[in-house]
Amino acid sequence: QLRRMLVGLRQQQQRWVLEGLLRGLESVDAEGVPALLGRHPIRIGRGTTVLLPVERDDVRGLRAAITGFYRAGFSTQCTLAVVAGPTTSGRLRRGLGREWRSLELMAALAGSELVLHPSSLTAPRAIRMLSPCSAWVPVDRLQGDAWALHAKVTSTRPLRPPAITPWPLDVSRPVRLLAWPTWSDTDALRRFVQDTVLPLAGRTDVTLCLRLDPARDGTFGDARAQIDTLLLDLLPEDPGVEVLLLPEPLDNKTARRLGLSVHAWIGDSPDPAFVEAVGAPVYSRASEVLAVWDQVSGLAAAGWDAPTLQ
Repeated sequence: QLRRMLVGLRQQQQRWVLEGLLRGLESVDAEGVPALLGRHPIRIGRGTTVLLPVERDDVRGLRAAITGFYRAGFSTQCTLAVVAGPTTSGRLRRGLGREWRSLELMAALAGSELVLHPSSLTAPRAIRMLSPCSAWVPVDRLQGDAWALHAKVTSTRPLRPPAITPWPLDVSRPVRLLAWPTWSDTDALRRFVQDTVLPLAGRTDVTLCLRLDPARDGTFGDARAQIDTLLLDLLPEDPGVEVLLLPEPLDNKTARRLGLSVHAWIGDSPDPAFVEAVGAPVYSRASEVLAVWDQVSGLAAAGWDAPTLQ
């Protein structure tokens, strides 16, 4: 009998809750429901925020979306908030590994911030997260169709990055710099090694990629011999420097893909049009990039994460 009384009381409580919910919905009308949810936003990060929802643990797709966002010029002074379910976000972090910090560096060099926020992706929470955002990033391979409907409800504009994939680089170090020395001038190449490569001695977290155009710079074998000789002459013993030569044919489209895989261009170039096609930020010295990386990796080592404001 007591059990029946408790069940009856629970059912009555549910009826009271439903009746109260119905009266509330009637008071704001059906069209007012999104506005009602929007009055209780979920803010991720600080300042201007762009939302990148992820429903699938597609690591390559996420990396392409993030790098494409930053190379498309959307990223000045904003937070790119990657939102995924708790299980999906854990899989993405494990799948990306150190590459997540590498992506944070790309964000920092663009004057932006990158955060990964685990959250359930129900429709009410989606609307509450989209409501305070200035834009969102639609990516077909990462999301279902519902997010476009949520964004339409909140009038959140889409920012769609170009659908291109990063150029594959056979490296594992998290920081990737790109340069194009003057291979035909021995003195200029020596100065390049002194000014650009020597400061990287002891940096086991950096790969320096060197563009080599066989049509104007000579063969890969000759260039490799040149750079190896200078490294032996000018660098200390066991410097830990990783230098990767890129002799592949690179048209503008391929150069753009390469720009998704590197963090910055260092120094001058014999072909300014190629630098523009790559689209990476240009720095005079590698130390400028490494100062930002040391800050990003230092915060990571301290266990710092951007806050979620609700």
